[in-house]
Amino acid sequence: MRNIGKIAVLAIAASLASCASKSANDKAPTESKGSMQIDNIIVDFGDVPSGDVVGTTLHYKAVGGSVAISRIEKNCPCVDVRTTDADENAQGDIYIILDTHGLMGKEVQPVQLYSANDTVEIIISAHINN
Repeated sequence: MRNIGKIAVLAIAASLASCASKSANDKAPTESKGSMQIDNIIVDFGDVPSGDVVGTTLHYKAVGGSVAISRIEKNCPCVDVRTTDADENAQGDIYIILDTHGLMGKEVQPVQLYSANDTVEIIISAHINN
């Protein structure tokens, strides 16, 4: 019986570890063959009162084929990112939201967007005031 308990604990730990490494925005792989052409990879919200929620939309163009963002990595739960896929030569959208609750001072948050053939890093910044 002791071995069964150890095996169950190891199985649960392995399951939790695999869940922790995945982003909430992970999608199933698709036929994404293009790359993202994006003009602005820096989002500066400027001075923001603490407690405010600010957002913006960036646009990218799918070049060389369609683009499906399969994974989004971010370091802070204060940042929310949603994306739309794009067919070749069409526009896709990147929706960025920064929730400043509990934050103070200069915030700089990188976000990585992954598709089958491309990785783009966007830098989000704000100066959060009382």
